[in-house]
Amino acid sequence: MKLAFFFNAVALAQEVFEETTTTGFEERKRKNNAQKNKNNYAPTTTAAPYVDPYAGQDSQYSNGDAYQAPANNYNDGGSYDNNYQAHQSAQHNQKNLKSSQKIQKNRNMKLFGLVAAAAASPLQWASNTWWNEALNVYDFAANNPAAFSEAVNSVGNASYRPSFNYCGGNDGVVSPQELTVCAADIANYVGMSSEHQNFVYNFASKYWSVVDTDANGALDFEEYKLAIGAFAATNARVIIEAYDNNGDGQLSGSELTAWKNQAVTAFSNWDWSVDGQTFAALQAAYANAQTDGDWNTCSMLEIARFQLNAGNVFLQ
Repeated sequence: MKLAFFFNAVALAQEVFEETTTTGFEERKRKNNAQKNKNNYAPTTTAAPYVDPYAGQDSQYSNGDAYQAPANNYNDGGSYDNNYQAHQSAQHNQKNLKSSQKIQKNRNMKLFGLVAAAAASPLQWASNTWWNEALNVYDFAANNPAAFSEAVNSVGNASYRPSFNYCGGNDGVVSPQELTVCAADIANYVGMSSEHQNFVYNFASKYWSVVDTDANGALDFEEYKLAIGAFAATNARVIIEAYDNNGDGQLSGSELTAWKNQAVTAFSNWDWSVDGQTFAALQAAYANAQTDGDWNTCSMLEIARFQLNAGNVFLQ
């Protein structure tokens, strides 16, 4: 699985890429299936692989070689050879949880997923844009590790600790198995299609070495921050691309309003209401994300910080 966890797609507001006119998990499944048929996905015995828009093109992201889309079999010879199978097993095992435990855990996963991952859009624009922005972020991280680490750590450990602990990091490290189960839990509950789960797993496999700095096959807290920080930055860049109509590199005015309204719509479509205490916590998360004290604008860094802070509201 190598990295998936809850940073599987763009943030809560990215639901603008889904045509959500009705609510409910079954409706999400129906639309995903309809979109797959529309895009003529070939029927296979496993999930259809992501079609990489950059395949066959020379790319700066593969050390000068023609870029190749990651293989979909996950047999890379490393310590993660069986992670995809573990991911599938985790999906099956999740169904066997006791009801009382599953309800509370699923509630947390659902709310956190809505903020930090949501359901990945099946639309090609979203996939292409996310992939392109992820390449940009990871290229920067690989070539400027000190600068990237500084940016990630500027957010503060408090923005990363809740999710790290939630995925099994209380002992100081998140193992591959813990990441696999955590990713499957959240991805399944927010209704992420299998194609887009595979899409993120493939990307994470390709760039695992960028964050697993000691190459021990697991993530300690410092490595985990690099991983989630990179995904938060990618998500933020996609949001900027989607809503920044005047091209000034940030959201303001009607752009910011559109993003906010889509977030409200996403919660409504999932039939979740936000009580006064939670709303106040989200306001505090937004205020804490501001680097310039101006609530009327939101830069890429501020969007990334807000994603982390807002997601953590539902893990407290």
